[in-house]
Amino acid sequence: MYCPMCSTPLRAVERQGIPIDFCPGCQGVWLDQGELDELIRREASEALLQGQRLLKSQRNARAYDRVDYDAPAPAPALNFALRPNSEIRR
Repeated sequence: MYCPMCSTPLRAVERQGIPIDFCPGCQGVWLDQGELDELIRREASEALLQGQRLLKSQRNARAYDRVDYDAPAPAPALNFALRPNSEIRR
């Protein structure tokens, strides 16, 4: 098979188990129908799995580093009342 742009013979390479036609002449990449969608789906699935693994390892690391601190005491409540027809000035 030849490149539709520069007529150089295409090389078949594989990515995520999907055959991709690559042109060494113009650096073009050619996919058959449905291959781009499948490649995106597989790449997204792998990225999701990697993210889940990373999140799980970070949670496990934080569990060991966790230190219990006493919470600060709440601030005292401000008790005041406004008289009727009074205004607040800044």
